[in-house]
Amino acid sequence: MNKNTALINICFLLALIVSIFAIKQLLLTTESPTMKDNPHTPDYYMLNVTYMRTNDLGRKDILVFSPQVHHFQEQDRAEFKTPIIKLYKNEQEWVATSNRAKSFNGTERFELYENVVVRQTPTSDKSESVLLTESLTAFPKKDLVTTNEKVTIQQPGLNVTGIGMKGDLKNGNIQLLSQTKGRYDPKKCR
Repeated sequence: MNKNTALINICFLLALIVSIFAIKQLLLTTESPTMKDNPHTPDYYMLNVTYMRTNDLGRKDILVFSPQVHHFQEQDRAEFKTPIIKLYKNEQEWVATSNRAKSFNGTERFELYENVVVRQTPTSDKSESVLLTESLTAFPKKDLVTTNEKVTIQQPGLNVTGIGMKGDLKNGNIQLLSQTKGRYDPKKCR
């Protein structure tokens, strides 16, 4: 190999190294506008999440558990996988589960989807109530839950179905909006 060929090879290798370094630096410092500005791309995600909010008296108001949460900047929105949402209202606990859920504006509104089950835990004067539906919207600060879907409400000795529902979590009143049917079996009541 002569001196000119060796010099050309060395220059080529140096140019290649400088080019690779420059491209790498450019990729590291340049933010991708499609990732940064895309509202459909999560800005972060969390695993095995437990979130608790308290009321003005320092008592539990809401607890949320989920194995996986993706957060999106748009509307301060989060998507939950198999969440458990516990709402505490007037010494009562409401526990909602579903396959998926979304929250908007922090915890202002929750939308639960697929196999939604809401349990009102029993108290000394009330038996457990179970509500079953395919989707449910909850407004924890307003103590309100709603759906336009078919709803089944179960209590010992009582099974009621209807289409659409509005529920007040503060006083436990649930109103079915249409096509309401019920079945009462006094033998199964306590």
